[in-house]
Amino acid sequence: MWLTTCLLPATMSQTSLLLFLLSLPLVAQPSLAQQQVVIQVNHVVGTSHLTRSPATFVTAQQERFTVTRLHYYLSNVRLVKADGSAWVLPPDSSYFLIRAEAPASHQITLPHVPVGEYTGLQFMIGVDSLRNTMPPSQRKGCLDIGGEANGMYWSWNAGYIFFKFEGLSPQAPMDKTSGKHEFTFHVGQFGGMKIPTPNNTRLVSLSFPDQPLRVVPGHHAQVALWADLLKVFDGVHSIRIAEHPNVMMQPVAARIADNYSRMFSLQKPQN
Repeated sequence: MWLTTCLLPATMSQTSLLLFLLSLPLVAQPSLAQQQVVIQVNHVVGTSHLTRSPATFVTAQQERFTVTRLHYYLSNVRLVKADGSAWVLPPDSSYFLIRAEAPASHQITLPHVPVGEYTGLQFMIGVDSLRNTMPPSQRKGCLDIGGEANGMYWSWNAGYIFFKFEGLSPQAPMDKTSGKHEFTFHVGQFGGMKIPTPNNTRLVSLSFPDQPLRVVPGHHAQVALWADLLKVFDGVHSIRIAEHPNVMMQPVAARIADNYSRMFSLQKPQN
């Protein structure tokens, strides 16, 4: 703790000075043993950046597509040290809804990270069963199904939509309402509230390349996390839009989840 300083009258006695100092408000000083780490999420499609301007991309299966919507949850963030120990973001603050069209959502701030060296980053894609089954009144912020999570929640057995990826492709059938060739990948399911379902949450564990992330006193560190959307189609399994243009509860959703768990990579940290 430290005291706010100001100019004092030259004639002030020691007793008056003491009383004056005791009357001043105490200002908390951030601990130098803890610093802020910012994770910047960057979306690419192969070697091209994903921008708001419509662009056509090609999958490994030679299917053309344009991205119209990309929303997904990252949660349960951990920074890992070489000895296997980890700093864990408090659970109530560890849920983030990334929206491609909202740049502010691409920045994840980790406050109060202890000073030290971290060799890796871990997180979940999706929302875990504990949070899915909490009363709605306890799910705030990006988990508020009447607010930020609107459109990212199935109100019945399945819970949150973990990954919502929509676009246009000549390989997709034409929608009778819009007249466009649309595809939709909506992946959720955490195991089920009352009736068992598949568990499509996925854990991602990444190592920092070349050097560890160093959190040092008086300096905010930055981490660049890259997400390559081409991996959605071939990260582990080959997914063809022509065969699966509309995915929600089908078994192929698990294969898409396997794929997008491989779309993330880390750049050398900015220490």
